[in-house]
Amino acid sequence: MTRRLAVAFAAAAAVSGCSDPAADRAEVSFALAAPADVLQIRLEIQPANLVVDIPITQAAPTIFRNVTVPVGRQTVTATAFAGPDLQSLVRIGSATATIDVAAGATATVSLTILDERGPGGPGDRAPIITGLVAPAALTSGASAAVSATATDLDGDPIAWAWTAAPAGCGSFADPAAAATTFTAGAAGDCVVTATATAGGKSDSASRTVAVAAVTGGVGVTGQFIERPQIASVTVGGGGLGSGVAVTDRAAANVGPPLEGGTAVTVEVAWPPLPVPVTVRLADTCTATTYQPLARTPGAALDAATFGWTLPSPPFATSQACGLTATVTVTDHPSLSDAFAVAVEVGPPACAVAAPVLSVALGPQGPIGSTGSPPLLTWNDVAGETGYEIARGLFGVIDFQPFATAPQDATSYLDGALIAPAAGAYCYGCAYAVRAVAPPCVSAWSNVAIAPSAPPAGPAGPPSPPGVPPPFPAPGGGPI
Repeated sequence: MTRRLAVAFAAAAAVSGCSDPAADRAEVSFALAAPADVLQIRLEIQPANLVVDIPITQAAPTIFRNVTVPVGRQTVTATAFAGPDLQSLVRIGSATATIDVAAGATATVSLTILDERGPGGPGDRAPIITGLVAPAALTSGASAAVSATATDLDGDPIAWAWTAAPAGCGSFADPAAAATTFTAGAAGDCVVTATATAGGKSDSASRTVAVAAVTGGVGVTGQFIERPQIASVTVGGGGLGSGVAVTDRAAANVGPPLEGGTAVTVEVAWPPLPVPVTVRLADTCTATTYQPLARTPGAALDAATFGWTLPSPPFATSQACGLTATVTVTDHPSLSDAFAVAVEVGPPACAVAAPVLSVALGPQGPIGSTGSPPLLTWNDVAGETGYEIARGLFGVIDFQPFATAPQDATSYLDGALIAPAAGAYCYGCAYAVRAVAPPCVSAWSNVAIAPSAPPAGPAGPPSPPGVPPPFPAPGGGPI
């Protein structure tokens, strides 16, 4: 260990004269003492030109050595060496004295070796925490300010570290700041510790925070939101005498064909919901998505109305267009419903008036039939060269053209048996007629429904008609 005092070593030399046969030499006795960290003393005697290295051990810190020197004045220099071992010695100080060596006489000399390594430093001191502020109690999840102060007497910068034990009982907004925010975690006693470190040395201080569990009532409210359900899609205009409502998704065709190039309205209806909904309409013919023109709330059904301009197919052709309506809960897009219908669009009508159609029951059918077939009558319009007749089972299901009538005809007897085994005609079927004047056709007439309760014929009351697709071949004609 390095000595911090200037005086490190002392050596005494006693000189006793012994007769030398040559009468010019005498023996000098040295008593050497040294502290523990000195491993070697070197004696140099001049002008005798003697150098003697004397090892020092802790087991024998004081040693005695006799050296024979010439008679006369001699200068003795003692040098001290220290180090971890004899191979790593470092000179730490020396002292010199002069003695007169005479035969038969005794001389004494004292040497004091000063430690030339100089004084050691005062040493580095650990910082001292002088204050710690922390709450005594907190509720789990609550936060409070914590702070600590410290002094380092050596002026070293102080680094801070905050910890909380056991794990999970709390956390710090900035664990490396002297002042920070502590947030309580799991309930129980939480030991909050601040550690100050400076110059590699540390000091710590702790406080216990009682963390209480959160208690109290919990109010829960909820709302069940139904998925929208589209009830109907109604198409109006396009040559139809009145709007056609489609409510059956399994038979979602609108007929008869609409008049190309005209504007139609499409109304989408759904039961009201207590949350906002978004309504859209898309068609496949123009690849367009439409926004509603108007929204109408209702007690039983809410409705949105769209405008749609039909495409214009060439004369004697038609085009199939798909319409898809969607109703979506605005804030929850996964709650949605879609309703698709099919529309046939014919060529634009020319300046040929649409006939006005009515349907009644005609004369009694032939043997094997039940009741009387539907009789269609309409007014003859100017400029036509014939008529095209469309039919749909029970309203508008599969509404499609099925027969024609010649120029100037004003009636048609539909003698087709819808249920041949029962001999039943198309009671309750829907009909429409339009005038043909190439290259144009008129708009379709109004939709007329055949009576559904014919009087009993010779074979008795008819059985309810079936709906076997496709239609049987027409069995009637103009009359």
